[in-house]
Amino acid sequence: MMDQAYNELGFDATGPLAVEVFAMPAQGMVVVVTRGKMGSDTDDELDEEMFEIEVSLERSDAVTYRFDDIEDAIGAARRLIRHTRKGRLYRYHDAWILRFEPADLPQDVCQTVVAVLAEYGEAVTLTKAMLDEYGKAVIPEGAVGVLARHFS
Repeated sequence: MMDQAYNELGFDATGPLAVEVFAMPAQGMVVVVTRGKMGSDTDDELDEEMFEIEVSLERSDAVTYRFDDIEDAIGAARRLIRHTRKGRLYRYHDAWILRFEPADLPQDVCQTVVAVLAEYGEAVTLTKAMLDEYGKAVIPEGAVGVLARHFS
């Protein structure tokens, strides 16, 4: 990251640095790097150079939510059944992950689905590749329909 800052901005990462990281759960993070140049020990002669680097996650229109308890995923599915029957349910790191690809959610219902999911779970930024590799696909298709039908 510091090489990128040097190549793109000419920011040399030598000397004292202060690094602040601000995480934005669904978008990525912002890293603020401040390099101080000490001319003397007085504060009014302190010359600082500050650069802001935005580190974003791979852009995806997929909707992915994490639930600590299967009951929360079932509750969300019961409310979502009138909007969609799609989605995939994964088991990943002791949590339940419900993921919808962009084709699963027409734009006119996407905001409603996200609002319902947010009541029951937490948005996460797990890629499909990560879930397929390290998680277990419990319901590989039609997860909302299966959950709502079998656990009503």
